[in-house]
Order: sequence, then structure tokens, then C-alpha cells
Amino acid sequence: WMASMCRHSYEARWRHFSEHCPNLVTNEFDKGKELGEIIPVFVKFATQHIGDEPIPDRKNRTFVQYDSLVELWNRWYTEWMA
Repeated sequence: WMASMCRHSYEARWRHFSEHCPNLVTNEFDKGKELGEIIPVFVKFATQHIGDEPIPDRKNRTFVQYDSLVELWNRWYTEWMA
């Protein structure tokens, strides 16, 4: 799943490079960060819908922050399995 997120991140945003992906913790490519620091992930969600479809509007979005790509996976699939 994480390798596929490197190829197509959908609405998830986090610092990653082709040389270092999924980039769960910082390394020498991550300028201005401590080595080993966890990389946070922001996911853009639509806040308004018509039925099940999001309304296509630039103002119709909110970003939810996750501590890491691992936390995103855990929370998303825990809710999905419930």
C-alpha cells in the first residue's frame, strides 16, 4: 500500500522523493529536519457532498493531519473494518 502511495498519492500530501519513498522518517535528503523525525501526512477531504459525490469546489475541502503514513493507514483501515 505504501509503495503504491509513492506512485499515486491521491489526496495525501507529505514530503517524499523518488529516491526515498514512502519517507516515513527523515534522512539526509530532508533539509531543515532532524534525522529520524517522523514525516506528517495531510489528507484533503471534501466537506460538502451531493449524495455520495463531493462538490467540485476549491473552497470545499479540509485537510486532516496524521502523524505519519503509518497512522493514516491504521486509522483508515480500522474505520473501514469496523
